[in-house]
Amino acid sequence: MPKIMPALLALTLVLAACGAPLAPANVPAPVATFTPAPPTATPDPTIPRLITLEETEGTVETRLTAEEEFKIATRGAELPPKAEVRTGADGKSLLKITPEGTALRLGPNSHLAIQDLTPSAADAQTRLQLFLGKIYIVLNGGSLDVDTPSGLATVRGSMMSLTYDPDLGDLTVTCLEGHCRVGNEFGETDLFAGEATNVPGAGQPPNPPRPISPEELDEWKQEVPESQRAFDALAQPPGPPQVASQLAPGQPLPDVQPPGQDALYNEPVTYSLTNLCWGVWHWEFRGPVDVNIDVAPDTTETGELPPGIYEVRDWDDSGFDNGWYETGGGTNLIITHDCPDPQSAPPGP
Repeated sequence: MPKIMPALLALTLVLAACGAPLAPANVPAPVATFTPAPPTATPDPTIPRLITLEETEGTVETRLTAEEEFKIATRGAELPPKAEVRTGADGKSLLKITPEGTALRLGPNSHLAIQDLTPSAADAQTRLQLFLGKIYIVLNGGSLDVDTPSGLATVRGSMMSLTYDPDLGDLTVTCLEGHCRVGNEFGETDLFAGEATNVPGAGQPPNPPRPISPEELDEWKQEVPESQRAFDALAQPPGPPQVASQLAPGQPLPDVQPPGQDALYNEPVTYSLTNLCWGVWHWEFRGPVDVNIDVAPDTTETGELPPGIYEVRDWDDSGFDNGWYETGGGTNLIITHDCPDPQSAPPGP
C-alpha cells in the first residue's frame, strides 16, 4: 500500500493530467534530496498509449514476440506489449511512452520486454521485464513496474534506474527523484530521492537504502538528459516550503519521505483541498478518527486531524478514483483537483 510519510514541510503533489545472452552492464545511481518534479499537462485520456522507439545508437534489435527472431531496430517503430528490445555492447536506445511522455533509456548489453501497457492515460500503468543490463526511467505519469528474477522495482513520480546481472543475480536500483520500491518474497525496501539499494542475489532480500554514489550520479548526468530537472532542483537554495499543487487525475499520490519520520507521527495531519472539478470530490480518512469530507465544486475545505496513521481514499463524481493509500501525522495535504476530462461534465439544461 502506498504511503505518504509525515513532513515538517508541506507535502507537494502535482497533477495536471532471445538470442545469445549479452554481457551485463555496470550500475549507476541518484543524488541528495530533490524537490518534486514540476507540473506536467494532463494527458488526454482518449488518446491511446503507445511505446515507440525514438532513438537508437549502435546495435539495437527488436522483436514483437518471443517466438520471432530479433531484427535490426527501426526508429519510430511501435512496440506493443510482448515486444522486446536488446542492445549490443555499443548499443543504446530511447523508448517513449505517449501521450504522457515517459522516457525509457536502455543502456549497452541490455535486454528488455514490454509485459503490459494499459490503453488509457487516465490509468497509466506500465509493466516491463529486464532480463539483463540497465534501464533508466523518467516517469511522467501513472506508475511503472520492472520485473527481474531477483525482484520487482516500482517507481512513482519520477526517476529510477535498474541494473541487473543475471549471472550473479545482482539487482541494483537507484532513485533519483520521487519514490521507488524494491521487493521480492524475502523483503521490501522503499527508496526516496537520492537513495539506492541492491538485491545481492536470487533468494535474498533487498539491502537497506544507501546514498547514491558519485559514480551513479555521474551516469545519470551523462546518460539521461531528462534528469537535468532533478539536478536543477538540487542546485536551488533552500527556502520556505511553497505548495501550490494539482492532483493528477487517475494517478496515485506520490510518496514523500520527509525528515524526522516516525517522531513526526505525533504531529496532526492538516489539509487544504480545492476542487475545480464540476463534480463533488470525496475524501475518506480511517485512523485515530474516521472522517468523511465532501468538497463541493469551486470550493476549498481546510482542517486538521489528530496525530496518527490514516488510510485515505479520494474520488470524484466524474469517475476518477485515487484508491487507498496511507498518510501520517505531520503531513500537510495542500491539493488542487481538476476533472480528468472537462468533456465528462454533464450537459447543461
